[in-house]
Parts: sequence; C-alpha cells; structure tokens
Amino acid sequence: MTDCLFCRVLRNEIPAKKIYEDEHTYAFEDINPQAPTHVLIIPKRHIRGLKEATAEDAELKLFVLGDGGVGIIVGTNHNILNTGTITVGAFGLGIVADSNNIVTNTGTITVGNGGSAVQLVNAGNMLTNFGTLRAFGTGLSLDVCNCATGTVV
Repeated sequence: MTDCLFCRVLRNEIPAKKIYEDEHTYAFEDINPQAPTHVLIIPKRHIRGLKEATAEDAELKLFVLGDGGVGIIVGTNHNILNTGTITVGAFGLGIVADSNNIVTNTGTITVGNGGSAVQLVNAGNMLTNFGTLRAFGTGLSLDVCNCATGTVV
C-alpha cells in the first residue's frame, strides 16, 4: 500500500463506515456524500490508475445486492466505468444514470426478474458496452426511459 487516500482508509488511518468487505474489495460510505446514498467501492490492492490495472483486477467483484437493490446511481455529468461484477436480485437496478453521463461497461452486470442492468433516464447519456449485460425473467438488459436521448455503442 501507498500513502494515497484510499490506502489510508484501508489502514484505518481515516475513519470510514464500512458497508461491505471481502478479500479483494472494500465498500464504505462517502465522507462527503453528494447523494442520500453515496458508497465508494475500492480494490484492496493499490491501483494508481487504469493503465496500471492487470487482467486480475478485472475480476474484482463490486456489488452483490439483494432484491430491489441498486448498484450504482448517479445524477448528471458523471463518467461511470464498471470493470467488475454487479449482481442485483429481482426488481433491482445495476447502473442508473440520470442525464449527460458516460457509462462504460467492460465487466458483467446481472439483474433478476423485473430489474434493469443499465437504466438511462432523461437526455444526453451514452453507454458503451464491451462486457455483458444480463437480465433474467422479465428483466431488461438496457432500459432507456423518460424520453431519454443519447447514444448506445
């Protein structure tokens, strides 16, 4: 580990309210939340940037949520990159993006019956999918709603 902010959180030098932890991943509530639910998910191995990431890092599990859960939800003007796995039960949402967001998926997003792997709401969103969007039963791999406009690549 190095002296980066997230490494200091992992060493308990900066207090954080833990939400989830496994051998590779640590999730905690943001110290300065920008939404009612704002959770940060970090790898336990220090990764300086995407150029340093290895094939092993692509296997990091980000979320496993029960029925009705939401993996990632963002408002406006964000870049979202999923390289791991988001698994949500029935009627859940993998990634929800309000407007003018860039969503890139190279990992796997799986939702159960009635859920949406990626939901783009309102205008200006862009989704680039090189990974897997999987929905079971009446679930949707991609849900574009509320008169949304944007680009799906």
